[in-house]
Amino acid sequence: MNKKTQKITAACLLGTMVLYTLPVAAFTKDETVYSNAKSNGEKYKSIVTTHLGNTEEEEILRDLTDLLKIENTNGDETFKQEGNTLIWDANKKDIYYKGETEKKLPIDIEVKYELNGEELAPEEIAGKSGEVRVTMQFTNNESNQKWINGRYETIYTPFVVAAGTYINNNNNKNIQIENGKLIDDGSKTFAIGLAFPGMQESLDLSKEIYQIPESIVITMESENFEMNNILNYVTPLKLDDSNLKNLEDLNTIYSQVDKLQSASKQLQDGAKTLADGTATYYQKSQEFNQAIGQFSTGVSSANASYTTINSGIATLNNSSKQLQSGSKQLSEGTAALDKGVNTMKSQVAAASGKIPELVEGAGQVAGGLSQLNSKLQVATANGIDPQIILAIQNQIKENKIKAATIEDKEIAADLEASANYLSSLLTTLNDTNAQIQEMKPAVGALSNGASAVYEGTKEVQSNMQTLEGGLNQVTTSTAQLSAGASGLYEGTVKLSAGTAQIKNGSNQMKQGLNTLDSSAKAIKEADQQLTQGAKTIQDGAEQLASGVKEFNETGINKICNYINNDVRNVTDRIQVLKDLSKEYDTFTQASEDTQSNVKFITIVDSIKRTDSNQGQEKIDEKPSK
Repeated sequence: MNKKTQKITAACLLGTMVLYTLPVAAFTKDETVYSNAKSNGEKYKSIVTTHLGNTEEEEILRDLTDLLKIENTNGDETFKQEGNTLIWDANKKDIYYKGETEKKLPIDIEVKYELNGEELAPEEIAGKSGEVRVTMQFTNNESNQKWINGRYETIYTPFVVAAGTYINNNNNKNIQIENGKLIDDGSKTFAIGLAFPGMQESLDLSKEIYQIPESIVITMESENFEMNNILNYVTPLKLDDSNLKNLEDLNTIYSQVDKLQSASKQLQDGAKTLADGTATYYQKSQEFNQAIGQFSTGVSSANASYTTINSGIATLNNSSKQLQSGSKQLSEGTAALDKGVNTMKSQVAAASGKIPELVEGAGQVAGGLSQLNSKLQVATANGIDPQIILAIQNQIKENKIKAATIEDKEIAADLEASANYLSSLLTTLNDTNAQIQEMKPAVGALSNGASAVYEGTKEVQSNMQTLEGGLNQVTTSTAQLSAGASGLYEGTVKLSAGTAQIKNGSNQMKQGLNTLDSSAKAIKEADQQLTQGAKTIQDGAEQLASGVKEFNETGINKICNYINNDVRNVTDRIQVLKDLSKEYDTFTQASEDTQSNVKFITIVDSIKRTDSNQGQEKIDEKPSK
């Protein structure tokens, strides 16, 4: 049996392929169905031998059968037949009898012969030389409709087929077998294979993932090809109740997987909420940036306009002769200035109204990132639930212990392969945990960046308040300036004192406007950087949300869906197979209180170079005691 078959058998049957122990009955019934088949596998004769074990030393044994031409094969006990009932005068002895049957066997065998890639009939390939391929294909005829997971499914009664033959090494070399093993004693090679017909469909397993053998293939380089008899041994595959407890233990893993999937979904939802919040924050930052830009433009315009006013005041102060002209310019300039200052106050008020939203949005982003970071810290601190790891490790340990103690090397190898497969699953879970750990620094950095942005927005809010206070002072100065201009018209006596006051006030005003202009430009530049930072946070949050979603869908969900769907589906079907294996215990008939079992032996005719019947083995029609 190749490694792939070992893995499939171990994973699908979970080491439970052992004979089922039946309760004690009045007598036991052991049937052996012997059949002869042509070289291509077509059956042409079947005889059933039956052994009734008189465990209670009864005088009379009543047996059910549908065999024909019944005769005692080991004793002189007599019987009478009433329909399908045989009444044996057992005299406290065991009964051995045989009969013929035309019933269809539960497993069909088809043997195909190929020479150098071309299919030939048995009589055509005899004596030929070249690359020979012999394929034994087995078909399960015992299909059943069973209700599984809300619908009817086709489930086949489980049978295991062991087929064997021996090949002469004198005229054959490079002998290989698929789904079997070879034993070479020097002069001849024994080829023995296993097949489980119908099991692939019964377990609903994709062949791309697992492939359960339903055929046995032997290849060789042959000279003067001949084929010895092929012996096929078929028996129902019994599943032991105690070992099927492994399937019940999987329920613990199912519940833990549900918790893992729920936690991963919460993490994905949190990342999505963060991405939405940062998008809103970036939009508000753009709106605020536009308002700051308009304000900065207005301050620059006012500053440029006041340069003209300041020049006029200087001229007025230096030359009283130009008093009338200067007073007119001053009156016009102060009017324009007053209008500009009022416009600026409105723009600053509008910008200030948006700052609380900006601060609140930045706080929400920082809080959301902090919560996400905390949840991630908790999730990564706990890691994959230890119960999952423990359950898998216990299963691995149990399979290895069984593999070391069981006598059947085939089953031991299957159990060891199952342990390796579960170890691989454990590695996958640990890798998943490592991926979560790798996300922690990125989320922490985003959280710190959002906190810094939040502090920056609060500083902008403070600066805006300072700016509003400065504008109030400016409006006071413009009021004083207007008063001074009015005083200028009251008389030239006060001209010198008035112009001096105006000049001093004008210089202060110009300095204030210069400071205001510089502050507005600095705020505009800082806000542009803040807006760019908001865009960076938004892009990072979107990448984080996308990464968490991909991780959840391709990592966590894939693992959880495999365990909850594929593995759970297989365990449900194995339970149905267990019930079917119990039910199939006779090929003929047996009463309900009779402990019975059945096996099938089919001998496929050999292929000889000269006489197709030469050396063919026939069925032994008399069972041994």
